[in-house]
Amino acid sequence: MASLGCSADQALQAGDNRTAALANLRLARLQLAIAEANSDLAAESRAKAWQAAMAGLAAARRIEDGGLRAEVLGRLASAALDARRGPAPELAPVAGEIRAAQPEDPSAGAFADAIEARLAFAAGDAAGARRLMESAMLLESQRPLPERAPQWRLLMADMDPRHREAHVLAAYDALEAIRPLLPRFDPLTEETAFSLYMRPVFQSAVDAQLSGAGGDIEPLRVRGAQQIVEAYRQAELQSVFGSECIPPREPLRPETLAAGEVLLYPILLPDRLELLYVAGGGDGTATFKRLAPNRAVDRESVTRLVGTVVTSLSNDNDETWRAASRRLYELLIQPIEGELKPGAMLAIVPDGPLRGLPFSALLDRDGRFLIEKTRIAVAPSLAYSQPGSGDETQKLQLVAAALEMEVRLPAGDFEKLEGTGAEARVAAVVDGHRIERAWVIENFKKADLVRALTAEHVDVLHLATHASFNGRSDRAFIVANGELILLSELRQILSANRTRGEELDLLVLSACETAVGDDEASMGLAGAAVQAGARSAIASLWPVNDVGTAELMKGFYRIYREGRSKSAALREAQLAMIRAGGVTANPNIWAAFTLLGAWR
Repeated sequence: MASLGCSADQALQAGDNRTAALANLRLARLQLAIAEANSDLAAESRAKAWQAAMAGLAAARRIEDGGLRAEVLGRLASAALDARRGPAPELAPVAGEIRAAQPEDPSAGAFADAIEARLAFAAGDAAGARRLMESAMLLESQRPLPERAPQWRLLMADMDPRHREAHVLAAYDALEAIRPLLPRFDPLTEETAFSLYMRPVFQSAVDAQLSGAGGDIEPLRVRGAQQIVEAYRQAELQSVFGSECIPPREPLRPETLAAGEVLLYPILLPDRLELLYVAGGGDGTATFKRLAPNRAVDRESVTRLVGTVVTSLSNDNDETWRAASRRLYELLIQPIEGELKPGAMLAIVPDGPLRGLPFSALLDRDGRFLIEKTRIAVAPSLAYSQPGSGDETQKLQLVAAALEMEVRLPAGDFEKLEGTGAEARVAAVVDGHRIERAWVIENFKKADLVRALTAEHVDVLHLATHASFNGRSDRAFIVANGELILLSELRQILSANRTRGEELDLLVLSACETAVGDDEASMGLAGAAVQAGARSAIASLWPVNDVGTAELMKGFYRIYREGRSKSAALREAQLAMIRAGGVTANPNIWAAFTLLGAWR
């Protein structure tokens, strides 16, 4: 935000009205995002958003290109209305300015009508607002890509509350019609299409489906909500990582879950927590069920609890995580703990901030960790929740690459990682029984990985190096000897491995870190496995000391080579560290590691 404010000021001084207007637009939208996420800061952030939007409008009026001027004026006025949430007479001239910028263009006319509709609604004229918004949507429908239609349908839901559900579902249908055509990133602000056009529509559609559930229609409503949530997850993955980077898979079907396997969908809504789940019975009849909504919490309060757990555990400097961990167990796990019989497997499709949560460290009422009750895996969506075949005896051909040196690059300075070479050798030990072949590459370069992964089929790739998965795929990378390897480049390397047969079965990332506190950034860890084309991944949610990492990996590979499943091997390795006591029993170490994807 400081950078955007500086950019806006410098652009104004240089007479660059376009840059000044767009910097203020981005700044206003960031402040609005803060206001939505944190009620304590809402009033202050909306005031700052209003100021940025008004400053942007002053610059936008001086943009010479008429089409760009109309578009930016409309976006800034929309941001200002989102910030004010009440009468805003200062914005009355904007609609006329938009029309004057492009007199014959239906796009400008649509935006102008929509701004006037919102002004009328804020002033208390609901009937006039509806007429103007209907005109706006009619004009918008004449555009080749009517990307604003879903958002305006949501606004109609506010203006016409008696028919709210119909408007919300119409917004969802409108979004589904244009979603494949939307660009990944907005050409003006570089925001993802998901955050700009999709997220509010998906959330409102899920809310509408579940709010109307009950009685005989409950199963249909629950199934409809689950399908929308799944589309939501897929759209988010494709928006952040690019549909061309997401290997296609068939979504998991609930009826294929084995007895003891439980799939949990937590859904965080602005006013409540919803839990959908399905418990496999082994008879092919399992279906999703909905638990009673919990209105004692909402998205914001759950986000704060997650932040407390992750910050406390990752810094390893206090015990504040314990109370928050117990509360999250009570909210997320306790309602379904009756399904977690001995030998159970819990697969979670987390929502937003829950992606960064170490579920294994959640504490029950007796102070027991969740990992002591069940195996755990997480997945970004049902399409990446395949259980796996369960036959691990033929999937142990392994490449272990390590970096044990300091690396200085334009992207940053990366300190020496002690013990990664030893860790790689532990992963690649050939015991003469399970592993056909194993390669260890110390202080590896990109070319070394290419040679190893294209020489013959590889089942497991273990990377003991710095890695960062902070949202967009163009910002995700692993560190090699003297170079960065983008996640997209790693996928290209692995694609050659897939052409010979089965895709990579397991990707292990033992020294990575993900951004905390940002929904799209938290997609990075899940996206690492998805984009790389691996069936499953084991990675850390925060950096872990080398001794602890080596200990966990030693236990994992020992059990995995015995033919146990990935989820069982990771759980047993974590339990061994807990039982051993001492430093390694600290959840700061073992709880950082999570399994994504196939668990059998």
